[in-house]
Amino acid sequence: MAFQTIPINIAGPSYQDRSRPLSSQETRNWYHEVVPSGKNQFVIKSFPGQTVFGSVVAGADRNGTNMAEVEFRVVGNTLYQIGSAGTHTSRGTIPGAARCIFANDGVNLFIVTGTSVFWYDGSTVVQVTDPDIDGSKAVTIINNQFVYTKDTLYVFLT
Repeated sequence: MAFQTIPINIAGPSYQDRSRPLSSQETRNWYHEVVPSGKNQFVIKSFPGQTVFGSVVAGADRNGTNMAEVEFRVVGNTLYQIGSAGTHTSRGTIPGAARCIFANDGVNLFIVTGTSVFWYDGSTVVQVTDPDIDGSKAVTIINNQFVYTKDTLYVFLT
């Protein structure tokens, strides 16, 4: 039996197709470099990494977002606004331990965690108790309307 050698470009391009079975490769935290004089035309090198931009020791990072070019994140039970120097300023309390989902219109920031909804209006955080959206599992904004996802219902609010 004779075997044929077929070259496989391991360091080749990375792509992701919208059809999952066709997405055969994805390269993360590496970048490609062309080496025309080398044995192989391509090599991959590790991404140099990131530097710490600021931190708090309040607990688990539950997610973050950007609103009107200002960064926000929930760590532990606190919503923080992150300044340009990496300083974290507490803006309110978001109880629980579940991951947070954010949506904003540039002025209002809505946060869904577990099945609770919170609203940050630029000055205070309040829990939303409206029965139409209480118990929501996610939030997004479409055409300037906040859309809340429940088990069997989508609620649109302006």
